[in-house]
Amino acid sequence: MRWHKKENIVCFTKEEINSLIKEAKQKEIFIEMAKRGTSFDDLANNMALRDEISNAIVSKLSKDKDEVEIFIVATMLPDFYDNDCEICFSLKDTFNPEKTPIKDLATLKAAIKENSPIDFWILTKAGFSAFQLKRYRDNPTNEELLTFIENKLKHYGNNMGDINLLILLQPQNRSLTVDFEGLSEKIAKKGLGFKGSILIWFNEGNKFDVIVELYPTFRARKLPINP
Repeated sequence: MRWHKKENIVCFTKEEINSLIKEAKQKEIFIEMAKRGTSFDDLANNMALRDEISNAIVSKLSKDKDEVEIFIVATMLPDFYDNDCEICFSLKDTFNPEKTPIKDLATLKAAIKENSPIDFWILTKAGFSAFQLKRYRDNPTNEELLTFIENKLKHYGNNMGDINLLILLQPQNRSLTVDFEGLSEKIAKKGLGFKGSILIWFNEGNKFDVIVELYPTFRARKLPINP
C-alpha cells in the first residue's frame, strides 16, 4: 500500500487488493457456515450447500456499492493496463493511513471518501486516471443505453472533465445485442468535448471480460477469464 499524501489517495497493487478481498470472502464463508452449523467436510460432499453459501455471499456483495466497486476494479481493470499499474481510492479528509493502517477490506471501505464524482483511480506510468462507475442491471437496446449515458452526462452539464465514465452492463439473460460501434458514432455526433472516456464493461459468456471504448474513439478489447 502506498499513500500519496498530497492527493490523499491510497494505492494498492492488484495482488494487494486481491489479498484483502480474499481474506474478507473467507470471513464471509466462515460466517455463513456458522449460521448453518456446517463443517468443511459438509461443504466438500454437498455441492448444493456450497452453491447456497456462495449465492448468499454474492447477494451480500451486490448490495454493497463500495465492495462491488473494489471487486470490479481489482479483478478486471488492471488487466487492461500495465502489469505494474495500481488501484487507488480517495480517502476521507479525516482518515490518516499512517495512524490507521489499511490491513483489511472493512478498513478500506470505511476510509474511502464519500459523495465524490470519482469512485476510484488507476495509476500507471503516465499518472492517475479517474473513474466513475455506473451499473446497468438489464439488457439494453442501443437507444436505452444511449439514453442512460445521456442522463449521466447531463448531471455534469455534458462535461465530466477528465473523469472516465465506466458502465458495467449486467444483462439478466447474459446476451447482449447492442451495436456498440453504432452507439459510438451517435455519441461522437454530440460534440461532447470532455477529456475523459466513456467505457462499457461486460462479461461475455463467462469466457471473456470485454471493455468497449465508445468515446472519444471506438475500440474494443477482450481478455479471457481465467478458470
